[in-house]
Amino acid sequence: ADTDLLGALSACPGGDCGSEHSSDVAKCYPLKVSIWQTDEKFLRDLEKNFPDDAEIETLGNAIKEFNIVCMDLRDVYDKTERQRIIDFTSGMVHVMNSKLRIIHPDGVYLIRKMDANLTATERNRLESLGLYKV
Repeated sequence: ADTDLLGALSACPGGDCGSEHSSDVAKCYPLKVSIWQTDEKFLRDLEKNFPDDAEIETLGNAIKEFNIVCMDLRDVYDKTERQRIIDFTSGMVHVMNSKLRIIHPDGVYLIRKMDANLTATERNRLESLGLYKV
């Protein structure tokens, strides 16, 4: 997908000099801006590795509909894939005003709405399944 980018930069010590110059005495430094073309192969690889609609919908709906979601990534051995899932989930958690917490050092995460708490019974159940090990 294309993304428009607007950037506003100022190297003037006085800040934005768009309408009025702040000082004729203060030393200003030149600013170099480079715009690079992204390699099309990288974009194809990025698109290929992005979660498909079913993954996005399943995870998004789970976070929206339930107070607590347990996400087990222990079987995801590829570090890049695991990080991609965590990054995506972090974004969803932020948008849904939820929290993401690791509950097992091998890669189990608890996602919960800010006002939801894990009960002792549920924690014990997760422990018995080997999912909760803090």
